[in-house]
Amino acid sequence: MAHGMNKLILLPLLASLASGAAAQDAADKSLIIEHTFWVQKGRASQFSTLLERTELMRLEALIESGRVDWIRTTEPLLVQGDEGWDLRVTIAWRNRVDAFGPQGFLKQQVDGPRASNRPIERDLLNDLIVDRQDTIIEESVSQRPGP
Repeated sequence: MAHGMNKLILLPLLASLASGAAAQDAADKSLIIEHTFWVQKGRASQFSTLLERTELMRLEALIESGRVDWIRTTEPLLVQGDEGWDLRVTIAWRNRVDAFGPQGFLKQQVDGPRASNRPIERDLLNDLIVDRQDTIIEESVSQRPGP
């Protein structure tokens, strides 16, 4: 799979966010990052459980502190072939500084500090990942007009 280049693509984007007055405006805007995981065959359920016990508990604490607005996890109901993704975690950060700061989900994944106080479970979680893609996204919601 060609998903391994995602971190290389994000680095120039981060550098561009850090330049001039545009950086301050960008830093104040919310940011949504979608993390897509492919895990070892037949291990998706174990991966989901470990992710909930490590990362999702930490992210829920960040919701309470106001640094994260919401979290959504998505699992496919039906997958055709062996190339389908296994789990998606979408995080709406309050701003870009929180997303890429020391407590950010992406920052901890790239730089390597343990994301939880459960190091053995964190290591097991990482061992189950076959591939991963991190994507900065923009979402819009269309609503029907009322009756």
